[in-house]
Amino acid sequence: MAVVGADPGDVVTAMASEFAAEPDVVTVFGRLDDWSLVETVWPIAVPPGSQGRLAISGAGAPAPGLAARLASELTATVIAPRADALLVPGGSIFAVDGWLRYDASGSTNSAGRRTPAPEWESDVDTAVAAPDGLVVLPVPAGLWIFPDLPGAPPPGLDDLAYSVPLHGRRPVLLVGRPGFPAPPEGAIVAVARALPPPLRRRLVLAPYGPVPDLPAAAARLAREAGHSVTVATGVPVLAAAAGLVSLAIDETAAGGWMPLATTLTFPPSAPARPSGPVRGLDGYPQLDEHVFQLDERWVAEVTQSGLWVRPPRRETGADLVRGHPWTPASVRVFVGLPGDPPGPSVLPLLGALLARLPAATGMRVRLVPEPFAAAALPPPAGGTPMELDVRRAIVLDPSVAAPAAQQVTRPPAVLARPTEVSAASAEPANAQTAILPRPAVAPALPGSAARRPEPEPPAPVPGKHRIRVRGRWAPVTAAAAVLTVATTAAYALGRTPAPTPPPPAAQAPQAAAPQASSTLDPGTPLALPTEATASPQAGPSSTLGTVAAAGSAGAAGTPRPAAPTTTSAVPSGRPTTAKPPQAPTELPGLVNTSGRNLALDGTATASTVERSGALGAANTVDGDPATRWASEHVSDPQWLTVDLGAVWQVSQVRLHWQSSYATGYRVDLSTDGVTWQTVYRTSQGSGGVNQVAVPKTPARFVRMMGTARASARYGYSLWELEVR
Repeated sequence: MAVVGADPGDVVTAMASEFAAEPDVVTVFGRLDDWSLVETVWPIAVPPGSQGRLAISGAGAPAPGLAARLASELTATVIAPRADALLVPGGSIFAVDGWLRYDASGSTNSAGRRTPAPEWESDVDTAVAAPDGLVVLPVPAGLWIFPDLPGAPPPGLDDLAYSVPLHGRRPVLLVGRPGFPAPPEGAIVAVARALPPPLRRRLVLAPYGPVPDLPAAAARLAREAGHSVTVATGVPVLAAAAGLVSLAIDETAAGGWMPLATTLTFPPSAPARPSGPVRGLDGYPQLDEHVFQLDERWVAEVTQSGLWVRPPRRETGADLVRGHPWTPASVRVFVGLPGDPPGPSVLPLLGALLARLPAATGMRVRLVPEPFAAAALPPPAGGTPMELDVRRAIVLDPSVAAPAAQQVTRPPAVLARPTEVSAASAEPANAQTAILPRPAVAPALPGSAARRPEPEPPAPVPGKHRIRVRGRWAPVTAAAAVLTVATTAAYALGRTPAPTPPPPAAQAPQAAAPQASSTLDPGTPLALPTEATASPQAGPSSTLGTVAAAGSAGAAGTPRPAAPTTTSAVPSGRPTTAKPPQAPTELPGLVNTSGRNLALDGTATASTVERSGALGAANTVDGDPATRWASEHVSDPQWLTVDLGAVWQVSQVRLHWQSSYATGYRVDLSTDGVTWQTVYRTSQGSGGVNQVAVPKTPARFVRMMGTARASARYGYSLWELEVR
């Protein structure tokens, strides 16, 4: 991958680093208005017969025809956006009017809107037609519906709806638009019904602004379908320090607040219940999935409508309190048991509770019974400011720096998917992206005896540009850019240049440090040994006792012996031509060309389970952010293993921790479930979402081995384990 063009503050580079590189595809990001830089770099970065993706707005448009020209002249496949392209938080790219795939023969095909392509894309973008009076727009996370008001301006690409992160298995139906009337229950149900039944099971409804009919629509869909429906309590967005949160929006999009429950589950014949992580109660000990201890006499239980402050182990009137319906605009706090209100001695405790809530959340608290409302009036001065740094999508076009320039007119409904189009009449694309593996030798063009000779590189263009390849900036002229990319393109293409011998005291280079979506976990990525050592903790078939015996040395802090490694050189700060790049080594295993989550097709097993079924290991590979695995809390270590079903080339493992996270754990890979390679370990885990990047490694089994728990009262708990 490479970033070209101006990038003030390195904002494009930082977000592009989250994108999982497509195997055998060179991706070039940029906010350019000068195509000459791309024409100079492209012939070197993308060899003939291979594939490249231009993540630059308008690069695939029929005029000026940049992508078509590059594909023809260089006998390569070029995938480029027809119009605007957005770099979306969480590691995806969204082409507003679709990607177009150009090949050397001159044919042009649609290639979806999203990359990596989610498995639901073709169903979502083609199955839904706009009901009367409703706008249906594709957005990165799924669909966005809101009333079609005559004369209303279309939303701009800087709208929060375009910053909702993509989930590979679960599309989001974003309902409403701030400042507009809310869609009625019937319209919401009609759009959801248009989706294929299997996809409806994984659909997530999310209110964007006040949508009073959304709870009724979710309950109706659950009754009709006979399965639970998931509803986010706000817009699912990524915050810089908090990870994925639900941001509830009021009448305008100027601000927002965080509900306590991030998602709700609506069963077919029971009241909605909270699911997913809890926000706003940090610091209180967690007694159960949604129960927190306030002191020795009181606990706070998160309900669909807010909180229930009650004595521990006393649940008189639970059906009444838990059944109180969710109101998107407020947090209802019930105090005491129905018919048995507590005395005023609880008021200081309530005041302390409200003071811990984010200020915007505390302002929406409604206390029941009414006499206790005194604890919330006026709003507590000690309320924690929300200070949410919500991450926004980046339009890959320098002309949209000013907000006014981002107001782009869009079609009022999803268009039908074309199967093959010409460059002159291409419609917005909706098909799923299909990436072809790069051939070792470029095939001959149809109708020709052999491939055309490689064209001469374009002439250098005066002026300075900035190019960043794999994290290094260098101000260069366009002519020097060719040389710079020539020496670094091997890294962008996944090749290994000839290593430069390190100084005698230097250590062998290690893999790139893992990245987390919130705070960086100071763990240690380990260099992969050339031959893994057999481990007695073979995985799912091992007993917990065997695992404990084998892991005791590491838990006691014994240094891990240095393993023999295959040295791969790290690019130096300046180009060198001392040795030509070595030919890439073919790795065994399947290539994940789409960048999808491989764990979703796998089987998960665990050392122990706290409650079989409800908290089973399978919950970590079901694509549902509201279900989780929890181990027993009897001893350490504990493990969770995912069998991918086949050997794949694994380059990333992502762990979504519940509040019962691991402070110490490691990530192991294996091709047979017997011999393991430890690719990452840490003793300073901090929960949240941990993204572990490792060198591309053949593996069928992926294991998280927990060695130290954040709380001695609980085991280990993961919402999801993703593998790419």
